[in-house]
Amino acid sequence: MPGIGEMARANRAFLFRAVRHLAADAGIRQFLDIGTGIPTEPNVHQVAQAADPTARVLCVDNDPVVISHGRAFAHSTPEGRAAYVLGDLLDPDAILATDQLHETLDLREPVGLLLAAVLSFFDPDEGATRTRPSRGSSTRSRPAATSSSRT
Repeated sequence: MPGIGEMARANRAFLFRAVRHLAADAGIRQFLDIGTGIPTEPNVHQVAQAADPTARVLCVDNDPVVISHGRAFAHSTPEGRAAYVLGDLLDPDAILATDQLHETLDLREPVGLLLAAVLSFFDPDEGATRTRPSRGSSTRSRPAATSSSRT
């Protein structure tokens, strides 16, 4: 697809700006990155922990290769935490039920929900009913989402 490299770079740049803003300016100390993709340098936990070393990040993807690579490169600050878990953005209840989520994030506190370059995987007729805030989640949580387009 023509321009895919430019789209990927623009999505990563937005993601990093959003994480920096949420961590440094909005006081968000926890991030849930769904559809994280193959790890890059820097990664979300590195950007968040550069702003606040205590930041906690859980990365979710439905590709076992992504999870394997992520776990190999998830070097967190001693004060923070970075973890990877296999999961599907179309099954948020399963993600919310994982031990890794509860070991990494405290859903009573604000969470930055990151959905970078994954919105194109949603069926527009289904997506709104299949994704929703979790009961009991902090009302101060913040979403950041992007989607790629061919136009």
